[in-house]
Amino acid sequence: YGDGEALQLSALPSEIFLKQCFIATDSDEALVAQVVDRYGDDNIVMSIDYPHADGGYPNGTEEFISLPGVGLESKKKIMWDNCRRLYGFVDAA
Repeated sequence: YGDGEALQLSALPSEIFLKQCFIATDSDEALVAQVVDRYGDDNIVMSIDYPHADGGYPNGTEEFISLPGVGLESKKKIMWDNCRRLYGFVDAA
């Protein structure tokens, strides 16, 4: 609204989102399969919501691995590769 109304974007909002945003999923979130199907697995990371009582700790990893509808390669990306990219982790030499 106002001055921002005339803003010309360089890409579609969905493209901008996929370029610079991530979605965090809980370890027991069954709907993550639909998100992966619709948007892909490049911008999703996993959270176990520690130390909240309703979080997945200490079994969050096992819960996430056992979720149906998401392939093992996607789970690897969500649990490690995407987090590494988000936080700028590099492999040890």
